Amino acid sequence: MNIKFLYPSFIVLLVVLLASCERPATVEIPYTGNQLVLYSFLSPDESGVKVTLTLSQPIYGNGGNGYFPPIKDASVKISDNNGHTQTLSYSEIEEAYFVDQSVFPINPGYTYTIEASQGTRKILGKTTVPNSVVPFTDLKVDKYSTGNQGEEHYIFGFKWKDEANSANYYRINLEEYFASGKDTNAYSLGDGMFSDKNKDGQDFSSKFDYYNYKGDIGTLDPSFYVYLINSDIHYYEYHRRRLVYFGDDPFSEPAPQYSNVEGGLGVVCSFRKHSERLN
Repeated sequence: MNIKFLYPSFIVLLVVLLASCERPATVEIPYTGNQLVLYSFLSPDESGVKVTLTLSQPIYGNGGNGYFPPIKDASVKISDNNGHTQTLSYSEIEEAYFVDQSVFPINPGYTYTIEASQGTRKILGKTTVPNSVVPFTDLKVDKYSTGNQGEEHYIFGFKWKDEANSANYYRINLEEYFASGKDTNAYSLGDGMFSDKNKDGQDFSSKFDYYNYKGDIGTLDPSFYVYLINSDIHYYEYHRRRLVYFGDDPFSEPAPQYSNVEGGLGVVCSFRKHSERLN
């Protein structure tokens, strides 16, 4: 049997050659700049029309603090498919452009266009408002006492019937309201999105569990409200993605955010809302 040895000088040369294969890469990342970002959620069931306008943060920016200052010097208009147009004024209270529905109403079945411009930049979005408020067909709240410290277990059940012969998109949101001093705070207990694709005209249901432990904020004489949203596809797609978005969580899967506007980023969408108090 022949045994061959590698001489030390050859080993050193091999290491040097392998190390030379690793070179620092200098890659120029294109800077795309920021864009106009416009958000508006229209509904006949709200008090007014609110349009939020900000600037985007470039993907290779420094991260910032999560606050996007509103643009206050833009021109913002809303128009419907009958040719009515209204200019919105900036509201410091809302930190957005706003007009009351007594001045410019949002009507079921109408198509609305929102346009905003700042200097040479323009952004535009459209939505058609759903016709109907969809009510619940059944509401159920079961309450159980658990443990020795007065803990309470709530099981909330909801049912509704889909409108047949049309594409419908639903959001159900359960919230707890409680008093804290002079303020009233809201706490989300459950949120879900539904589409009637392949379920046209059928019954829908949803269930949420909630444990109210002693010392929780929920022990402060809470009130429970549930909201059933019948929305357009833009509202549905935006919120469906938001529900799986976890911000800077390094272990979460990236979820591209939905946008349906031209000339920038954001969402213009619409919905109808049915609400019920559960206690």
